[in-house]
Amino acid sequence: MRPFNALYFFAALCPLALADVEFTVPAAGASVAGGTAFTVTWTDSGTAPSISDLTAYQLFLESGSNTDPQQLYQFALTNGGLFSAGSTITVTVPVGTGGTGTNA
Repeated sequence: MRPFNALYFFAALCPLALADVEFTVPAAGASVAGGTAFTVTWTDSGTAPSISDLTAYQLFLESGSNTDPQQLYQFALTNGGLFSAGSTITVTVPVGTGGTGTNA
């Protein structure tokens, strides 16, 4: 593959925007029992792009570390994942969801 074509291929794989949100609830390190509804709240971190420049989001439960994260669950979003619906959503982690490693 010629280098120019490879660049287009790589660019197509890159996301268009990654917002840098700051999760405020639950607090880092918090534990929530499976099957329990809880609130997730976030704010704009001040790093571009601004949340106000974005339309929609997805929310995942992950375990592990920052260097080796493991996706455990993708939440169904009752507000359609629209930033215009606000910066808080209530979700439930199904009982039995979890990993076998540290921080799972």
